[in-house]
Amino acid sequence: MRAQNQIIDLNSHINQTRLMGTAPEVNLGPVFDPMGRAIPFAKGVFRTDNHEAISVVGHEYTLVPHNRILEAVDSAVEELGVKTVPRGIYFFRRGAVMNALYKFPDLEKSLKHEDRLCPLIRIGNSYDRTSRVSIEVGAFRFVCTNMAIGGEGVFASGFQSMHSGEIDLRRVKDDIGRFLGGFERIMETFRKWREMSWTPENVETLREIIRNAHAPKRAEIVPVKAAHRFEAYNRLTEYATHQMRTAQSAFRFLDLVNSAFQSLN
Repeated sequence: MRAQNQIIDLNSHINQTRLMGTAPEVNLGPVFDPMGRAIPFAKGVFRTDNHEAISVVGHEYTLVPHNRILEAVDSAVEELGVKTVPRGIYFFRRGAVMNALYKFPDLEKSLKHEDRLCPLIRIGNSYDRTSRVSIEVGAFRFVCTNMAIGGEGVFASGFQSMHSGEIDLRRVKDDIGRFLGGFERIMETFRKWREMSWTPENVETLREIIRNAHAPKRAEIVPVKAAHRFEAYNRLTEYATHQMRTAQSAFRFLDLVNSAFQSLN
């Protein structure tokens, strides 16, 4: 973890639970100028315990509390009954910024020989707009015997979104449950895709499916070259979880990619 820019270093996160800082309860309220007049098109994020202003945001900003996200993830994990779930939850800037990492070493599976994947959930959120709200569900490669993991893996679902519009945490919870609950079956699919070549016919089929879904510009994202079908899939899911602007568009594109790849011969 590098605290100066609030990034969780996956290589240093081992199997133990860590908590740093606390998450204050917050709400949105009006912001006033020195004359006591409300500032139009602006809102403040305030702590409810001492009314301290954490940040000033635009009128379009949607507040997504840290604890609300964590509760949705915790609920999904609890329903699955997974025994070992080491997690790191870190709060910075008086609670304005949150990063969290959940690992599931009990569900670790081999993709091929020594290539072992560990399911993982990464969460990010901020009240001061220094980072987007993000929830990523996927699996990452183990890199050493202490169960540290590298940043390279597959993103099965998730999103990074600007703080505008409601975040559908029910969808997040459902996706977490579906991914973790069916991890062995999903891994079997990934193993098959690793053995399948990525052909020009596959490229054209995927692009045609995406075009027909009224996303012609995104058809060009389909990689022309990839070592195998799994790599092409991973690159498209990484695009959805890291580069799309809203949660809704990310989920729609992930649904499209998943169904398209499963329809390939």
